[in-house]
Amino acid sequence: MATAGGTDAARSRGEHAPKLAASVLGLIDRAPALRIAPIAREHVLVFDRLGDIAEMHDRFIAAVGFVNDAAIITRDAAIRASHAIRSVWA
Repeated sequence: MATAGGTDAARSRGEHAPKLAASVLGLIDRAPALRIAPIAREHVLVFDRLGDIAEMHDRFIAAVGFVNDAAIITRDAAIRASHAIRSVWA
């Protein structure tokens, strides 16, 4: 079935992913307040403080915000409900 974004088969194979990733990275590069942060040992060490966030990948995201004293931009309910970090979603 064809859609506005291409065929469902193409989307399921991830053929549009490189273009989407490049587009998102371009937006981040042009926004001085945004950056992509690597995961480091110090992030894992704060996992215990983020126990109210059940999923590990969400804890990594929250840990980056916690360690860098930065707000996380997310619509994820578990991250937004955590009292250990600041989060925003407009």
